[in-house]
Amino acid sequence: MSYLCIMKVKDITYLHPFIVKVARGFGSDYPEDVAQNVWIKLLEMEEKEGNIDRIVYEDGTINTFYIFKMTRTATVDEMRMEKRHAEIRDSLILNEDYDPRLKEVYEAFKILDAQDLVNDIGFFRDWAETDATERGLAKKYGVSRHKIRTKLLLTKKKILDIVNQG
Repeated sequence: MSYLCIMKVKDITYLHPFIVKVARGFGSDYPEDVAQNVWIKLLEMEEKEGNIDRIVYEDGTINTFYIFKMTRTATVDEMRMEKRHAEIRDSLILNEDYDPRLKEVYEAFKILDAQDLVNDIGFFRDWAETDATERGLAKKYGVSRHKIRTKLLLTKKKILDIVNQG
């Protein structure tokens, strides 16, 4: 007996608890986010191919091992992104606790009307004081992630140069 029906993502939503459980099992701190990423990948597959029959056996059952592997990959990607974000944040973080002169530098630039650097410092503080990711900032400011990373690194350098001169 062969499989005749076209399978869509909406037909396998019952697998959501399985995906969350797998993500949690691989150590994800945000298993629902991982599940969401898996659903996005499946929807992209459906959009590209018109269905998700690629992950369906001939008898009509879902290849749950494929879903398992997708979830594992999404979990590992999430962990890498979190680690990378933490490393970047640790290397770039600069606040009043680190150097109390930062507030003075920020106020001095406001007075001097060095608008570009005031904007850069404001942007840097927006990133440093929140849990915003590079991707989130890129979306918020409408620029590429590369531009965000470059701007963060250059702003940190400008701030440290000013602080070290003072």
